[in-house]
Amino acid sequence: MSTPTKQSKNLAKMLFCWCTADGTLDKHRAHQVVQGVLQSKHRGYVAVLAEFKRMVNMQLAKQTARVESAAHPPPGILSIFR
Repeated sequence: MSTPTKQSKNLAKMLFCWCTADGTLDKHRAHQVVQGVLQSKHRGYVAVLAEFKRMVNMQLAKQTARVESAAHPPPGILSIFR
């Protein structure tokens, strides 16, 4: 895997910004971006995709909540989150 350069990081950031709307990631646009980069095979595309993947993973981690509890919650509470 190639090391991301400043140019590849900037390109990945630009592509990532194009995939977000109101702070949420549009999965359809992200898929289109990946397909477009893979088809173009522009110089350094592997580094761009690696940086893009890192940004997507960080955004998904921000949007995901993990609930931990030592005691089992009542059944009515669990149905709210499913």
